[in-house]
Amino acid sequence: MLNLLIHTAKVLRPSITAGTVGGASYSYSTLIPSLQCLVQPKTVQEIDEAGKITARIFYRLYCVWTSTIASITHSDIVEIDGQRYEIIGIVDAAGLGRIGQIDLRRKE
Repeated sequence: MLNLLIHTAKVLRPSITAGTVGGASYSYSTLIPSLQCLVQPKTVQEIDEAGKITARIFYRLYCVWTSTIASITHSDIVEIDGQRYEIIGIVDAAGLGRIGQIDLRRKE
């Protein structure tokens, strides 16, 4: 299976700090600097946003399940080739502790 993991991703953990004028600023620390994975399109959803039809593409990331993968939360961000993705779901496929599946949506 390892030779099928042809992509490399980075997992970032956001932290929020209060600004001096009451706003919030986000900074990101690297949780996983180099995650070998396979990313494939999962579904496409057309939605009406303010009178404009847009397509949202959802992806599924496959990786080797480890305790570090188990520590990923929905607030973390996945970055692949400079593009950031929101985490929609994290699953230990089949519950065997071997293959991780992370569902993603591209951040706009």
